[in-house]
Amino acid sequence: MIHPELTPLRGLLLMALLLLPAAQMSPLGAADGAFGFSDLLVFRLSSAGGPWHSTDLDADGDQDLVVWDSNRGELILLLRDPEVVGFTHREGGNTLVDPDGWSRISIPVRTDVEALGSGDLDADGYPDLILCCPDANRIEIRWGAADSSRFRTELRIRLREIARGDQTLDIDTGNPEGPVIRVLSKEGIHEIRDVSRDGVPDIETLTGTAANPISIHRADIDGDGHEDLLTFSTAATDRLHPLRLRPGTVLGWGAEILLEAEDARLLGVAPTAEGTLLMMSDRSRPVLRGVRLERGRGRQLLPNPDVYPLSPEGIGAGDFAVGDIDGDGDPDIVISDRKSSLLRPFWNEGGSLRAGVKSPTLKQPRSILIHRGQVIVTSPEEGGAGSSVPQKSGFSFPALIDGDEIDSLIGIAGTDDDSPLVSLHVVKDPDRSSRSKPTYRLIEWPIVGGHSILLKSDREPSALHLFPDSDGTRIAVVEIPFETPRFFRIGDKQIDPIQIPATVESGGSVQAGADGQLLIAREGRCRIISVDKSEARVLRQIDAPGGSARVVQAIPVHLDDGGRAQMVLVDAGQHLLHLCDETGVYASVEGPYQKVKRARTIDLDGDGFDEILLLGERSLLVIRPTQLEWTATEVFTRRHEEENGRSTALALGDLNDDGITDLIVVDGVRSELEIFAGGNNLFSSALRFPVFEKKLFRGGGRAIEPRRVMVRDFDGDGLQDVAILVHDRLIIYPQDSTGGVR
Repeated sequence: MIHPELTPLRGLLLMALLLLPAAQMSPLGAADGAFGFSDLLVFRLSSAGGPWHSTDLDADGDQDLVVWDSNRGELILLLRDPEVVGFTHREGGNTLVDPDGWSRISIPVRTDVEALGSGDLDADGYPDLILCCPDANRIEIRWGAADSSRFRTELRIRLREIARGDQTLDIDTGNPEGPVIRVLSKEGIHEIRDVSRDGVPDIETLTGTAANPISIHRADIDGDGHEDLLTFSTAATDRLHPLRLRPGTVLGWGAEILLEAEDARLLGVAPTAEGTLLMMSDRSRPVLRGVRLERGRGRQLLPNPDVYPLSPEGIGAGDFAVGDIDGDGDPDIVISDRKSSLLRPFWNEGGSLRAGVKSPTLKQPRSILIHRGQVIVTSPEEGGAGSSVPQKSGFSFPALIDGDEIDSLIGIAGTDDDSPLVSLHVVKDPDRSSRSKPTYRLIEWPIVGGHSILLKSDREPSALHLFPDSDGTRIAVVEIPFETPRFFRIGDKQIDPIQIPATVESGGSVQAGADGQLLIAREGRCRIISVDKSEARVLRQIDAPGGSARVVQAIPVHLDDGGRAQMVLVDAGQHLLHLCDETGVYASVEGPYQKVKRARTIDLDGDGFDEILLLGERSLLVIRPTQLEWTATEVFTRRHEEENGRSTALALGDLNDDGITDLIVVDGVRSELEIFAGGNNLFSSALRFPVFEKKLFRGGGRAIEPRRVMVRDFDGDGLQDVAILVHDRLIIYPQDSTGGVR
């Protein structure tokens, strides 16, 4: 009922329109008479409330509510109790009465709460509350009980970089190994297990996330019987795709998949008879969309990449190497984390990568190489190089390599396990004058007694590469900052310099091409270099389209598209991958490629076609052109009749008791609710009505009201009710139990 004491608070007029039967409420289209509300229950808060959560707080069989009141710093417990008489609030000349049948309890909390959840973590039969508190970098477990001590005792768990938002918390009480608390963070997803009142919880972080993450969702999105994890971000500062999907498998979560949300706001995940839909609202248009994710053949030439997270702090000037370390015939990947002085292995298991144990290595490793089952790391800080061997799922600490000139080492390079290595060293000459150029020595191993050659440069070389030539010999390339790279042919008896024309780019990235050619990428182009005996020449130049192109690397590739593609240009300026053949660029693919440090192509699964490996600051991206890709198919679209309307919140439930999920959508700009009835055409608009007068927003910028919506059976009659948070009120609309909906 509405109490006679209920009066407006400073211009807020709650409309009695909601008391009328649904058939009298200006339906849109064919209104369903089953949608009706029998009452209007209003609860007073001291300020804009939220977050909130609904569960049986006192384990009495009734659905209760808990709301965070930020003004008072309190959790407001609203417990369903038919024997309780409503409570009257008088403040600032206004009077508001909590409805009959609900008792109110306030519990102070020392810090702000951004998200709420619940679950029986200690198996005592009473639900416990989980509070997510980013300001304090912690979550609080408020323990449930049968008496007045309920939620008064707490356990604090410290976490890093917790994300803000009321959908950043996921409580998985159905896990067979025990309840799991998942907290979204700027580093990824913190998983907390083995929570008890007197024990130490187990915390593991699934690293990797987009910038400014705001929500986490758990559902079987692809319909394969395994629950997936989906995270969403509001920012695209580090990639163009703010949706990240972790597919569920029998082994747990798979590698992340980057998905495109365009200019959209993810409202929630809706299960339907035809699969789970992502419900999105366009930011710039009054459009509500339902998108289904499927695996299939899409039209894009390169599918969305798999994402293997590395370090949330970044790996610095790290590098990676590819080779068979464990001897199973499949190429494995090892990444050097220069910032943390670690090796990060990824073991190849039938084409899928499994992250191994990160292992300590030499300080600030410069280059990394896999040769004959060992990982060789160079380090100027340690004065040389070290060799690590596989040890369980990680690596042994590297043993330093001995040699007369190893302490002046710059880099080591190799081609395959059957060929010897070459290394580059600084020649220490105490007689060198200040005006003479420093001298460097290129040596074919063994270091003592091997072939060598001297070179001079004003600047210390930055990288050493070794590539196979078409005639069976090898070509060494020394990269020097702001200078033309130096080419050398490694023969059977000596090392010979290769004459380089002036048209070869200086300061570019060098990579082996097809048939003994070399690819040099710089700025907006790639030049293809042919090396014939003792002379190099430029065959042709391929320009990346667009005035802001910045090609950081060019790599040869063999794709499953008729053999047309010959190489890929990694364009960090425009965040694109350009596919090229002998005539030029024929396709450009959008993606998160603006922070690529290194690129490589390798056949990971042995199917004869290449995967593209892209190393970034915080993740390894793997593009699998020959596999089925994730595609987002739009299956539901609803355009609002008003151009200034925007869908800002969504809740799901069977509102008319027909066994089909319905949607209730908040238009936070026009302050309206709209009900979409579920059916054969997915969802159809059945009813729309305003929540309150617009006078509240006169003179200032309009807020988003209502802010939140929830669908639950609050009165125990078997019908789904609707609750909203609006201004300083919590309002429940009980579903009409006398409307013949059954």
